[in-house]
Amino acid sequence: MPDRKLINFDASKLDAIWPEVSPMLAAALECGDGELDLSQLRMMVANRQAMLILVMENDRIVGVGAVEFIQYPNYRVANFIATGGKQMLISRQEIDQVRLFMKDMGASKMQGFCPDSVARLWERRGARKAYNLMRWDL
Repeated sequence: MPDRKLINFDASKLDAIWPEVSPMLAAALECGDGELDLSQLRMMVANRQAMLILVMENDRIVGVGAVEFIQYPNYRVANFIATGGKQMLISRQEIDQVRLFMKDMGASKMQGFCPDSVARLWERRGARKAYNLMRWDL
């Protein structure tokens, strides 16, 4: 079994890893609804409006998650903007570690928009369905 670990990435070193993580994030953003593009996500990370969580396997980046924080009047949410790569956040241990990262950063909830298949996986890992997002193009 490969040695996997999660890293709360330091955005000051973004240029060093961007060529490696950008294809993973681009693939994830293609599954979205056009909320943002890859260059906008990069700018958010560089400006510390979002952060990256890296999944390392034998010292190689195999997954990445981009997270923004949303402050509501009653709580702070860690919102996954995009996740990409090889088996991102599939184990309960990895999710527990990310939950600890987010809690240490002041979040009391963690969420992410995802397709049904990922929703089923996350539900088995302790997430609960909060909403369905329905959208019309105008």
